[in-house]
Amino acid sequence: VAISGDTMVAGAHFDNHEGGPDAGSAYVFVRASNAWTQQQKLIASDAGEDADFGVSVGVFADTAVIGADLDDLSFFGSDEGSAYVFVRSADVWTEQAKLTASDSEPVGSFGRSVAIWGNAAIVGSHLGDHSDLLNPGAAYVYVREGAVWPEKTKVTASDAARSDLFGWGVAISDEIAAVGAWGDDHSGKTDAGSVYVFEDFLCAACDGDETAKGKYLTGTNKVKFTGKAYTPGTAYDIRLFDRDGNLLDTLNKTATATGVVKGTFTGVDCADGVHEVTTDCAGP
Repeated sequence: VAISGDTMVAGAHFDNHEGGPDAGSAYVFVRASNAWTQQQKLIASDAGEDADFGVSVGVFADTAVIGADLDDLSFFGSDEGSAYVFVRSADVWTEQAKLTASDSEPVGSFGRSVAIWGNAAIVGSHLGDHSDLLNPGAAYVYVREGAVWPEKTKVTASDAARSDLFGWGVAISDEIAAVGAWGDDHSGKTDAGSVYVFEDFLCAACDGDETAKGKYLTGTNKVKFTGKAYTPGTAYDIRLFDRDGNLLDTLNKTATATGVVKGTFTGVDCADGVHEVTTDCAGP
């Protein structure tokens, strides 16, 4: 289940309907006057047998993401997995997009976990293989552009190991994503489990030795920066560049009495992959 404001989504991944046995579904409930009523039942437009649609759900305002980790993309029983995006307009939910991994593989279990915040969604694939490892797992980030959801990045554990099951659970809020790996071994314990936290996972920030660090705020087209150890009372030009070194914007900020400069660039088209953000924090 997932909830956002007065909207709740509950998955029923073993639901049988016209799509086939265990095709799965999800139910949307809304609250009014302290009473919850069903608003709509959601099923995939290409619902199929044993797809497991509804095994995971996420909702933010008028957008819901539903995972189907056993969805067959290549042949019956291939279980690559997928996730579906639904949007609400005038109290009616319609399917907007189907999300799949760019490197989908059989039995990847993509869609076992989903989460959404603003225009960004993250989908876990806990059985995904990479780096010549079996089932270390991965998670994929998608950002909405109009009515389409292109894949923006794939995140994996820096210390990925066999059967970590990274991607079993995911969460996202503003510029931070968290990914669970319940099969991670550490501290001398088998399957002790861990959670990995990612920041700036859509755009890199401050690749050089600059002292002001920029952070892209997911779904906002803003870059927030903070710098320390500046000369108090001195004005500095904080410059924002794209990945090709082209100057995008400049803000003039005066360091505080404690030597801090901070501010926010707006209108940064970072989420569409055009820009990798760096900050040049040289003095005047």
